[in-house]
Amino acid sequence: LAGAYWYLGRETTLQMIAQRVASASGGSIVITGVRGSLYGAMQMDTLVYRSPERLITAKNLDIDWSPWQYLSSGIAISKLHVASVQVDTLRESEEPVKMPVSLAPPFTLSIADARVAKVTMTNAGAKTVIDDVRFKLSGNKQKWELRDATALTPWGKAAASGNIDATRPFKLDAAATLVQTQVKAGQAPAQLSVRAGGDLVKTQVNAAGQAGKAVGDMKLTLAPFEPVPLRALNLKGRNINPGFFNPALPAADLSMAINANIDPAKAISGTVDIVNDGKAGPLDQQLLPLLSMRGRLGGTLAAMQIDDVLLD
Repeated sequence: LAGAYWYLGRETTLQMIAQRVASASGGSIVITGVRGSLYGAMQMDTLVYRSPERLITAKNLDIDWSPWQYLSSGIAISKLHVASVQVDTLRESEEPVKMPVSLAPPFTLSIADARVAKVTMTNAGAKTVIDDVRFKLSGNKQKWELRDATALTPWGKAAASGNIDATRPFKLDAAATLVQTQVKAGQAPAQLSVRAGGDLVKTQVNAAGQAGKAVGDMKLTLAPFEPVPLRALNLKGRNINPGFFNPALPAADLSMAINANIDPAKAISGTVDIVNDGKAGPLDQQLLPLLSMRGRLGGTLAAMQIDDVLLD
């Protein structure tokens, strides 16, 4: 027993296990710069995962865990810090996304402190950078739970929490907020809050936002794994001034209501209603020559139509 304890705690043993994991992946996983011990702190210089669709590269991983907790509470990671993660989309998957059979992990897992200093995602030349990602995560055969997740995005500071069942139909309850960080002097930061419920067969999403005087709310009905994922949309907004978002646009005070339903055959039905409660006037005076517009949505997702239009 003493010999086994000594052998498993060696750094060379950890390096051998990492190499076996990489070899068993058939080249999909490459791990370099492995240091530390199975009994506590471990470090890796790089961890690379490649699939036909994506290339994921993580650098400077620092992991601290207690292997003895596996006997009582599963794998418990007290610290998972990563300096950077880069996700490159190599090509879009040709296979349709299918609902998983189960989300249950093979063992109970908990991460008490996960941090990623920088996440870079590239797709067809477009790059998105997200900084200071932090979260807590736990999962077992019943459900997954995300807690205290925060990140700095190009659009503001995001926060999220939620849980999802590990078995079908994967009932979920999640909430997220996004608050603008770069605000002009004298203006309140724009805010967006989102709540998701239901399950992965039929997901209900409620969102509410505010930017300046403009406020709005939106309700979505989604079927995430169906060929037509968006099934219903209800959007309401008021006090919308195009000139607030772009000085080159005319000033107005718009209220709008858009309701749309999409059936499995991609047919659309719904209505559009826009009213200008502000001063109407000519465009060369930076005003909008519109009092109201109403119409009926029809057609399909491939060729949408607006009929019975009444324009004042």
